[in-house]
Amino acid sequence: MLRRSAWTGALVLVAVAVVATGSSRASTGKPGEMRLRLADFPAGYQVDSESGCGPLLAYEGTPPALAPFLRSAQPNGCKFEFDRNWTTSSPGATPAVVESAAVVFSSARDARAAYARRLLFIRYLFSTAAKPAAPRTSVKIGDESVLLTVDDVLVQGQIGEGSAVVSQQGPVLSIVLVGDGTPANALDLARKQSAHIARPTPVSPTETQRSKDVPLDNPRLPVPVYWLGRTFAAPHGLRLQLFEAYAGERSSGPGQVVKMDYQATEGRPRAGLTLDLWTPGTFASFSKTRLGRLVWASPCAKLVRVALESGYALLYGGYARATGSACPATAPDHYLAHVYFKGVVAAIDMPYCFSCAGLPSTDPFNSFAGLEAVVRALRPR
Repeated sequence: MLRRSAWTGALVLVAVAVVATGSSRASTGKPGEMRLRLADFPAGYQVDSESGCGPLLAYEGTPPALAPFLRSAQPNGCKFEFDRNWTTSSPGATPAVVESAAVVFSSARDARAAYARRLLFIRYLFSTAAKPAAPRTSVKIGDESVLLTVDDVLVQGQIGEGSAVVSQQGPVLSIVLVGDGTPANALDLARKQSAHIARPTPVSPTETQRSKDVPLDNPRLPVPVYWLGRTFAAPHGLRLQLFEAYAGERSSGPGQVVKMDYQATEGRPRAGLTLDLWTPGTFASFSKTRLGRLVWASPCAKLVRVALESGYALLYGGYARATGSACPATAPDHYLAHVYFKGVVAAIDMPYCFSCAGLPSTDPFNSFAGLEAVVRALRPR
């Protein structure tokens, strides 16, 4: 991903309606309706969680030559980042990361003044520098436009160059920046953003939630994906929502292929569960390690077997701490499940570290009844 600007942390995450005046090429609309959206990309892209809309403010770190203009113009805008999670084509065919910024002013005159300060805006929004592309490329987008080369772009841990297209379209300053992509990528996406500026349309309210599913659709995953859906009507009147999903190398765990986090949408903010998908062979190896045997292989652990339509589940209630020679009279302090389907093992609430289990919990899923409700709700994606 690209480096964060100060603007990202200070965004008020609401879309502010602004009446567009000046050029007829930009119609009335909200900044959030003028930026790129997932439908503009091939499959495999996600919206970064820190994307959003709000006022552009001048604060510490703002280029000194830009701060007075921001205080005077008081524009509103959106900056959205789109990250390529996976691709079915060669990696070089699509950019690894794309930044979309649409900044709306009260007049076309202010937008033209912003366009004249475009290098400052790139530094302000993306914390990087830009220069005219060489050889110079003719760009005809909006009222004024230019193709730039962006220096010092950080993409997936590597620093390199990128491309950006900056245009002024009526009262809107539009910037599309691609990292690890080509000028052609930037121009194609800039034209798509220009069309949204000309005819703003509401973004699907489910876009953010659908974005979280993207890692689960990777056709190269070595396991079939079982999940609880985007939302899950859980016991005790709880409703869980998929909060995050990671897959492949991004699962960042002890060997699972997919990691999903579900959280309660209201009522009990601490309620939730984790769902990890493993290849059967890797899970068998992990189950022999000290971490892999935590809780379920502890002395005095209890086991409940649940038959499922296409597999079976082993529910465990155990103790994360050493219990000594006698089993404690208290209930187990951690419950987890191993669910076996063809070609995949799903682990529910598996501890990720030696100190992660046995913490006090009133979570309804930390029980045999809660776990059984979950394993019976698992279904293929």
